[in-house]
Amino acid sequence: MRYLVLICFFFLCINFLQAQPQCKKMINDLKLKLKYDRPQDFDLAMKEAQAFSTNWMLSGCDRSSDEFIIMSNELSKFIGSIRNGVPANNFNFSFIDPPVDISNLWFNNFSDYTEIDFEKYIYQDDINVRIAPTTDSPIITSLPIGKKVMIKEVTNEKYSINNTEYPWIKISFYHNSTFLDGFVVAKFIAEESILVNDHLFLICPQYNHEQQYQIKAIKNNKEIGKINLLNNYGYDEGGAYFKHIKNNINNVEIFHVFWCIGACGRACDDEYVFWNGTKFYNPTADNDINLSYGWKFNDSKTKLIYLNDFFFYNGNKEIYYDEIDMADGDYPQDEDDFDGNIYTEIISELIWTGQKLKKIITKNELLKNLEKKSGRWYLNNRLYSGYIIEKWPNGKIKSKKTIKNGYENGPQFEFFENEKIRCITNWSNGKWNGLKTWYSDSGLINEVIEYSDWKEIKIIKKKNIVSDSFHFPSNKDYLNNTDDNLEFEEEEEVDEVID
Repeated sequence: MRYLVLICFFFLCINFLQAQPQCKKMINDLKLKLKYDRPQDFDLAMKEAQAFSTNWMLSGCDRSSDEFIIMSNELSKFIGSIRNGVPANNFNFSFIDPPVDISNLWFNNFSDYTEIDFEKYIYQDDINVRIAPTTDSPIITSLPIGKKVMIKEVTNEKYSINNTEYPWIKISFYHNSTFLDGFVVAKFIAEESILVNDHLFLICPQYNHEQQYQIKAIKNNKEIGKINLLNNYGYDEGGAYFKHIKNNINNVEIFHVFWCIGACGRACDDEYVFWNGTKFYNPTADNDINLSYGWKFNDSKTKLIYLNDFFFYNGNKEIYYDEIDMADGDYPQDEDDFDGNIYTEIISELIWTGQKLKKIITKNELLKNLEKKSGRWYLNNRLYSGYIIEKWPNGKIKSKKTIKNGYENGPQFEFFENEKIRCITNWSNGKWNGLKTWYSDSGLINEVIEYSDWKEIKIIKKKNIVSDSFHFPSNKDYLNNTDDNLEFEEEEEVDEVID
C-alpha cells in the first residue's frame, strides 16, 4: 500500500510539471487575445472567462496560483465594465501598457516648423524606408543610425508600436549618388542633433511613460555610446532643448539638455551630460554633484564653479534669478525695490578627472594657524586663499570675507544677529576700494560712502544712525579675538587628479 501511494504521488508530480508550460502558454495566449482581439460584448466576454477557467482546470493547472487569480480578477473587472456600458476597447488591463502621450513632440507639432525641408537623423540601425506609409508596401532600402534625412511631410497615416501610434514621415535622403523619397515611422528619427568634429550626438525620447530621453554618440554611422537621462515628463513640455557647451577642459564635450514650460518664473529642468570620447557621465545621477542650476566656468573655462547669485531685500539675503527666470511677485526685479547689487558666492569648485566631476575640497583652519604679515594673510607660511567667517554665539554668520592670494578681495558681508545684513564693504588688494554700505536692523540703507585705498572720496548717502564706530581692521583685531566663533575655509590646491 505504501508503494502504491508513492507511485500515485510520483505520477501526480509528473502531470503537474508537464502542465506548467501549457499553463504559462494559456496565460500568454489570453493576454495577446485581450490586447488585440478582445470580445466586444457581455456574452462573448463571459464565454471567454468561462473557457479560460475550464481549460485551466482540465489542463491540471493550479487554481491557487497567482497567475490564475490575477487573470480571473482582470476578467471579472472587464466583464463588469462592459455590463456598466463601457466600450470593451476602453478598458485598461493591468498587463497592457496604456499609450504613451506623444501629442506634444515635434512630429505632432509639424506646423511649428517654418521651413519646407529640415534635416533630422535616423536614431536606430537598419530602419526600413518604404515606398508608401504602410508596412504592406515594398522596402526601398534600410538606413543606418546617424543617416541624415530631410523631413518632407508628416502624414496622417499611423503605425502602432506597443499600443502607441506614431505617424509615418515622408523623407528625402541621399542614396547611391541620388536623392530618393520614402517613408519611415517617426519613432526612429532623432529629435535633435549636434555635430562635434567627427562625432554626431543625437537625442531622442525613450517613449516610456516616465517621458524620459536618451542621448547617443555616433561615429561613422555606428553607435559608440549612449546614456538615459533622468528627467521625467519631458514630452509634456514640448520636447527637449539640446545645446553644446564650449569649454577648455581637456578631452571632454559638455551638453546641456533642458525642458521648459510656459509659466511664471523659472520653469525649466536641466541636465548636463559629459562625453570623454568613450562614455557618458551624467552629474545628475551623482549624489555628490548638483549642476541643476547655479554654476559657471572659471575665467579660463578649465573648471566649473558652483555658485549662488544673491541680493539683499529688506535686509534679508535672497537668491537671485535673472530677469527671465525671476518669478513676478516672488522677489523684486526693479532696482528701486533693493539696492540694485547682485552678489555671487562660490559654493564649491569642480574639476574634471577624465571620468567624472570631483569637488575641490575645502577645509577649516583654526585662527592660531593664521597670521597677517605686511598686509597679507598666511597659513603655515603660505599665502592664504579662502574665506574668513566669523559667527555669533548662536551659530549664525556674523561676517564673511574672501581672501585671494593673501589679500582681502571682493565684498565683505557683516550681519546682525538676526541674520539681516549690517554692512557691505568692497575690498581690493587688501584695502577698502569701492562702496561701503551700512544698513539698519530693519534692512534700510543708512549710509553709503565710496573709498579708494582706504580714503573716503565720496559720500553718497549719509545718516547719523550708524551705532557702531567702524575703523580700519588690522591683524591685531583678528588675532586678539580668541573666540572659537571664527572659522577659516581654505581652497585646497590640487595639482593633478587621477581617477
